[in-house]
Amino acid sequence: MTDPITRLDEIARLHLARVGRDRDLAVVCQVELRQSVKFMERFSSTRLRE
Repeated sequence: MTDPITRLDEIARLHLARVGRDRDLAVVCQVELRQSVKFMERFSSTRLRE
């Protein structure tokens, strides 16, 4: 598998399958995603002013 789009598709499929089977992992992923979005919002607003 050398095509980057095919590789990304497979990674996404495997990730979603795993998270779909493991509620605790899904909760951790959701918390991490929310925190990273908040961080990027704060970082972007302060760095863009400089």
